[in-house]
Amino acid sequence: MWVTRLPWNSLSRCVGRLSYIRIPKSLRRPVIRGVARALGADLNDAELPPEAFPTVQDFFVRRLRPGSRPQPECQRIITSPVDAVYSQAGTVESGKITQIKGLSYNLTELIRNRVWADRFINGTYVTLYLQPRDYHRIHAPYTGRLAAVEHVPGLLLTVNQWGVRHVPNLFTVNERVTTFFETDVGPIAVVKIGATSVGSIRLRCCALQTNRPWNSYIYNELDAVAPIISRGDEIARFELGSTVVVLFERGSVSLEPIDAGRRVRVGEPLAFPVE
Repeated sequence: MWVTRLPWNSLSRCVGRLSYIRIPKSLRRPVIRGVARALGADLNDAELPPEAFPTVQDFFVRRLRPGSRPQPECQRIITSPVDAVYSQAGTVESGKITQIKGLSYNLTELIRNRVWADRFINGTYVTLYLQPRDYHRIHAPYTGRLAAVEHVPGLLLTVNQWGVRHVPNLFTVNERVTTFFETDVGPIAVVKIGATSVGSIRLRCCALQTNRPWNSYIYNELDAVAPIISRGDEIARFELGSTVVVLFERGSVSLEPIDAGRRVRVGEPLAFPVE
């Protein structure tokens, strides 16, 4: 397809570098307010005022005011890891995930490690689309041990509605980083998919450079005594917007009934364990 032959990765690296250009102090407030207005981003949730962001990238990866994304009191609720549009959800039937009606992709192409991929066959998935306006940090949807990390280099095609509708296997050709968790409801995978203008995907648990010409496939299995990550803890961030796919083992959860196209926020119920 012609769109895959364009230099999206180079373009995204350029956009990433531009977003790190320092803004003169006297211009920070109007520039950041202008960017937020253009994107439709809510400045009221930000931990810091506009003048506190020295670069546009600092604004994109802004932290939120404490308490602005509360988690439910019940610890058995699986929550949204991101602020995003609820795009698709359903069953990984025969190892295939629906990208959009009429298009699907293979789970074993999304997750390269076959041992982990097999654990999600006929399981449940949720796809969440982050727009540039959104809060860009990613949080643990449920309490568990971070067991492994997988980085698959790839393209950085747009993951907006045009890309999802017109690019077959979009999420399996784009660069992605997956964190795998062992929890008391079974394995959970959080797949962070890169997109056009995403300077990089950064993890809290380890130093990982994405969107680099020399990147190669990485799979790291973490120590069995690795610390437990609590639901709501920050696990990663996008430097600009993208998509997250959350995967659950067969029969382990029941999804919250959410209409496609509805916006969800960090901490809102996404699924419930099947008791």
